[in-house]
Amino acid sequence: MNAPSDSKRGLVVACLAVVGLSGCSLFKTIMGTNTIMLDDYEVLSMKVDIRKPEKTICPMEATQMAVFATVRDPEDASKTVEYETWQGDPNARRNGALDFANVTFTSPDGDFDEHGFFHPRGGVAATAGKEFEIRAVLRKQPDKFRFDLKYRPDYRCVGGARFDGSAGQPGQAGIEGQAGQGGASGGEGQGQNGTGGGSGGQGGNGQPGQDGDEIEVLATFVKTPFYEKLVAVKVKSSGGVGLLLAHPDQPLEIAANGGPGGSGGAGGPGGAGGGGGSGKPGGSGGNGGSGGGGGNGGNGGNGGTIRFIYDARFPELAQAIRLVTDGGSGGPGGMAGQGGPVGSGGSGDNGAAQGQAGVRGSDGAAGQAGFSGKAGRVTAATGQVADELRGVPGLDVL
Repeated sequence: MNAPSDSKRGLVVACLAVVGLSGCSLFKTIMGTNTIMLDDYEVLSMKVDIRKPEKTICPMEATQMAVFATVRDPEDASKTVEYETWQGDPNARRNGALDFANVTFTSPDGDFDEHGFFHPRGGVAATAGKEFEIRAVLRKQPDKFRFDLKYRPDYRCVGGARFDGSAGQPGQAGIEGQAGQGGASGGEGQGQNGTGGGSGGQGGNGQPGQDGDEIEVLATFVKTPFYEKLVAVKVKSSGGVGLLLAHPDQPLEIAANGGPGGSGGAGGPGGAGGGGGSGKPGGSGGNGGSGGGGGNGGNGGNGGTIRFIYDARFPELAQAIRLVTDGGSGGPGGMAGQGGPVGSGGSGDNGAAQGQAGVRGSDGAAGQAGFSGKAGRVTAATGQVADELRGVPGLDVL
């Protein structure tokens, strides 16, 4: 199990520094992280499992573990107390729940985080023919409480794969215009006028999205030691070769869409006009600077190319996979920069007239949205697919 995160360690240090050891429990309760450590408890029994109704693990998603412990009540030795680890994402409140740090989790098939989630590695091919193996050991009594667990793989979480083009980078925002200088006091004479604010900078244009990949998709039916019939999909792309397994009744989607265009950068706001100087009369305020125009959005990338080949013995595979090669959406144009505020007129001394305020700067123009990319191309044909999937450990082609 991994070491505590820097953020969690930082909270503990802050707690000790601010309130001392005795106040940390209250601090952690407020934070929702006041969990139970078993160091000072007599553990009578334990159980370890995965926290899901189906006792299987999908190789494409994280699965949280669950630990249950029965301990002797420290206040009444004739009674026992039940504890279990908390359930949910890292933000879940877990006061009064067992801390996962009580247990050391290891597995040759994946890694564990501090929140008790098991993260499989190796994709579907790594465990197609074997069960996931997990060992859980109570840190304080490793010789008494050790659990060697096994779970069948399942593929309900496998929704498909994406080979989309990368999104375009957004344009940079325009810089703000410089503020105008204030006018000097005129003393017994007229105050000086403030100078106008500078114009805001033009927002940068968004970059175009990249085109979707060119891929080959091969599909047939296979069986494994755990399932009599699965859809097996081999995908060849610019990034290498991958394998997907799915139950025959679940939808699959493979996409090679164009990437979205980057958004245009916002125009910079105009600078404020400088205030007029005081005098007899006061000086006029400077005009606000014009706002900068927003940058144009980048064009979306074109959809990629998918060549679909399915086993000629199983024509139903033609409808088993949804293939998508849409063009990427155009990036939105950048927002217009606002005009700069007016410079105030200078005050009139000894009853003299106040100077006129400046004029607010005009807003810039919004950028134009980019164009969507063109749809890609999908072709489908039957072929000899079986040989492509032979030799994968645990898979037998039907």
